[in-house]
Amino acid sequence: MSAATGFSPKRSPRPEYPPATFAIKSFLVSTTRGTFITAVLTVLIAPYFYSTVSFLGAAGLSERVIFTLLASAAHTVVYVLVNLLFFELLCTKLGWFRKYRLARKQYQVPSASLMNQTLSEASIGQLAISPFLLYLSFPLLEQLGVPACDSELPSVAVLWWQFGVAHLFNDVFFYWSHRIVHVTAIYPLIHKKHHTYTGTIGMAAEYAHPIEQLLANTFPTVGGVLLFGRHPLVLVMWLGQRLQQTYESHSGYCFYGSWVHGIGLTNSHSTAWHDYHHTGNQGNFGAAWLDWLCGTMDHFCELGMAEGYIEHCRRQASKSG
Repeated sequence: MSAATGFSPKRSPRPEYPPATFAIKSFLVSTTRGTFITAVLTVLIAPYFYSTVSFLGAAGLSERVIFTLLASAAHTVVYVLVNLLFFELLCTKLGWFRKYRLARKQYQVPSASLMNQTLSEASIGQLAISPFLLYLSFPLLEQLGVPACDSELPSVAVLWWQFGVAHLFNDVFFYWSHRIVHVTAIYPLIHKKHHTYTGTIGMAAEYAHPIEQLLANTFPTVGGVLLFGRHPLVLVMWLGQRLQQTYESHSGYCFYGSWVHGIGLTNSHSTAWHDYHHTGNQGNFGAAWLDWLCGTMDHFCELGMAEGYIEHCRRQASKSG
């Protein structure tokens, strides 16, 4: 496994970074495009959400249990559909979209035992630990202003703004918490487990030490929703958007150059960005605009950004080892 390069990986001499327009565009696109789509989908899905809430309430379940079930189900459904069905079955087993798979050396292919351990930990986390923590924290969430599941949703414009806040919150807190666990003294104790995957896959996105899972994964993801007292459906939809993004970014499939990428419906740039973080383990700690702003993308710049990295993967895989 490649060694971690610490809190501030730098090249000497420093490579030339893209112009400021790169960071501005990255920030604006990431903060507005996906969040707008999610806001529209939230309104479209709302009738089915309310029907489900009504059905569960009529069955005698409390608001606390309904909230726990729906939030937990959102996580598990996205995990199964994106990771197990799409990437593992359709893409890896059946060979769909093979040309978009980032080339790997043999040592970067995860073993069956590691994948089984990952799936086992994911099952325990999603079916036991996460529901327990959601249920336990529900009274606090009510104090923070989270409304009842059957309460009225805000307008599309307000939803768009709320998802934008959640996205920005995640960008900032994930970047810094992730960068901190790369500090040389901390890395082997906490973050090294996640980097067991040098050639990462979608189902490994949440394969992490419990401290990292709580502080660097869970808090950045849900903090921008729950701390601001958002509607439970906002939490459900935000989890769907955020988890799909992180699973794709870890999947090893980069749809860069495809027509779907051309119309902005993939996370191709973040996939190449984060895949390099695993294979190279040198910078690229989070959102591209923050890595640009904080100067932690030297090695990726030197490779030629996304296009250069994809070509680098092809060259490396063609060599022995």
